[in-house]
Amino acid sequence: MNFRYFFSLLFSVCFFGIVFPQKKDSLQEVSFTDLKQSFYKFQYSQPETAKVYADALLEKAIREGNKEEAYESYLLLSVTESYFGNLSKALENVDKSITFIEETKDAERYIRSISRKGSIYYEFGKYDEATKYYISADSLARIHKNIRYQIFSNQNIGNIKTILGKHEQAVELYLKNEALLEPLKKDNSFVFDYTNTVIGLCSAYSYFDLKKAEEYLVKIKEISLFSEDKDALAYYYTLKGIISYLKKEYLQALETFETADSLVTTLGRKRNLFPIYRFQGKANYAIGNFAESIKAFEKIKVLRDTLGFDHFKYEEVIGMLALSYDTLGKNKKALENFILGIELRKITDSISKSLDYEITDKYDNKIWEEKIAILQKQNDSKNKQNTSLIYLSIGLGLVLILSFIIYQRIKINNKKKFKNLLLKLEQVEKIQVEKSTIKTTKEKKVPDEKVTEILKGLQKFEHTAAFLHKNTSLTSVAKKLNTNTSYLSKTINAHKGMTFINYITKLRIDYALQNLKNNKVLRSYSIKAIAEELGFKSEGAFSRAFKKQTGIYPSYFIKNLTADS
Repeated sequence: MNFRYFFSLLFSVCFFGIVFPQKKDSLQEVSFTDLKQSFYKFQYSQPETAKVYADALLEKAIREGNKEEAYESYLLLSVTESYFGNLSKALENVDKSITFIEETKDAERYIRSISRKGSIYYEFGKYDEATKYYISADSLARIHKNIRYQIFSNQNIGNIKTILGKHEQAVELYLKNEALLEPLKKDNSFVFDYTNTVIGLCSAYSYFDLKKAEEYLVKIKEISLFSEDKDALAYYYTLKGIISYLKKEYLQALETFETADSLVTTLGRKRNLFPIYRFQGKANYAIGNFAESIKAFEKIKVLRDTLGFDHFKYEEVIGMLALSYDTLGKNKKALENFILGIELRKITDSISKSLDYEITDKYDNKIWEEKIAILQKQNDSKNKQNTSLIYLSIGLGLVLILSFIIYQRIKINNKKKFKNLLLKLEQVEKIQVEKSTIKTTKEKKVPDEKVTEILKGLQKFEHTAAFLHKNTSLTSVAKKLNTNTSYLSKTINAHKGMTFINYITKLRIDYALQNLKNNKVLRSYSIKAIAEELGFKSEGAFSRAFKKQTGIYPSYFIKNLTADS
């Protein structure tokens, strides 16, 4: 057991179990302000201590009949219960805070409470519920022109967009918050918001711009050290490990995750262990240490059962766990997890569609509605522009309608493309033997012996799927075929009818189509993992190549294959 954790636990039991009860009356003499300040002082560094002050605040507020302070105490208790992984108690306390303000009709406190409720659901991976409360809070914050909670809503809607994989859109929201918070970051009341924004930017950028992610990683460390925020420091080590993993520095990542694990465990933030265990498992899997990857992924299963949280990436965890068992020849465990993975994919797709609709319909479209409302307001004060503004409002409405119609047409076209693609794949599978025979015949007719030799070498290259190697290049293939790059390039142009790059890309996409159609395990991979398997340097490069050749994106193709099966 970590010595610091053991000492902290022993100290808490001895000190809070004995000293505080003895000074119970003296603690009740402390002012409401001092009790709250003490809570915030220990909120992250010593959460057990913070809870003692929250309990004392509630007891004092009830005894003195102070509803405002009782409201504050329930919110603080919801924070500590959530911190320790107690979902039901956290929700119970936030609901009590709402009950306390129903009589006063205090709009700002109501926004604060429903925002907090959304955060509780988010922290436990209940993203569908979290989205509903975030959108409600955002609507009220806009109505009452509450800047703080507009910032809060931007942050959390950004978090949901990150979960949906819309990382660039999430960055836009985080950057908007960063601009708003830059002049306020030295204000202690906004430090938490600024820290969350920087963490969000680091996380979102890591999906498509590692250089930017590393810039914000440095900021997280600076903030955590300056404010002595151990929670922020835990995020720093977690994100540092993830970035090392993405840079393929697997051993460095594993070392960093050990530090993150120790820190998060000491803080008691059990649910924050999920990304640590997930990437520990992925890093061990990448270096072929499947026994260790199994240990990390199994920890996540225990964590999920203990805390009752959900996460979109849990499906990926189960898929990789199944593959790890399969690699080690543990068929029973592999089968058990493959079946679970398929079930999770159906649930995840359903929730994803629901969340995407909620955000697009009730948040993104709200921006359009606000623009129309602003134009209509200007219309009342500027009669000369009355006609043009009406036309513009109608135009915006027509744009929305037209966008919806186009979207529906795209869906129908994509469905047709998907069906045509399946038919082509079936035809390819049927004539595969005939096709190879025809190729051989053509090769025999080529008079140049060297060209014939190269074509035969390419046939073997295709048959062994050597094109999946990530470092495949004109030079490397020419070396394998004992020829020069100029001759190989000209032969591919003349006999394959395309450039070398297009030739390799087509082979990879054809391979993806056939294997995704026939291999359920491959379909359980993330798009990024599939791209890596096929030798593409990035998820974006694979998606663009797939779309260019087939007319649809790989995610759409996989979803429809899964639905048909």
